[in-house]
Amino acid sequence: MLATLGGCDLPYFEDTDDDLGLNALRRRTGDAAMPTGKGVRLALVETNTVEANTDETSPSEEANVGVLRSYVPDATGAGLQGKTITDQSGQTNPPGATSGHATAMARLACGQGGIAPGIQQIDAYFSKHWLARGPLRGFQPQPPQRISARLMNHSWIAATLPDIEEPGI
Repeated sequence: MLATLGGCDLPYFEDTDDDLGLNALRRRTGDAAMPTGKGVRLALVETNTVEANTDETSPSEEANVGVLRSYVPDATGAGLQGKTITDQSGQTNPPGATSGHATAMARLACGQGGIAPGIQQIDAYFSKHWLARGPLRGFQPQPPQRISARLMNHSWIAATLPDIEEPGI
């Protein structure tokens, strides 16, 4: 996650540019030749910001109808206008729900003042999907899938592993 914090205009990250070597790179290349991330794709893997009405003991998605899933950044948010955000997991609930945390991580990575403001493509993944049925394919015999993102931020935790037999993951 530190890699996505460099170059930010937030005062509590002032030393991050030095820690990551960004200031040394700026001195070597000059501001005009500093890489911007143009042509690089960003992947954000997020857990839910809010879960409500969940039944952790039920293996059925029907029992979790009231679950709010918001792991996608808000493209209309400050600093992300013009970015293309793709929900790769397709599990936001309600459709179009966005996450403040995912939005903040996207802004730190490629928003105005971010480490790579030239990034235009952002792929959003729900962590349970990423782990089980998505690119990681955890606990499956197939190897992980290749994705086109070259920069990633993972912001997720889990107390238990998801039931990999659950069709909705």
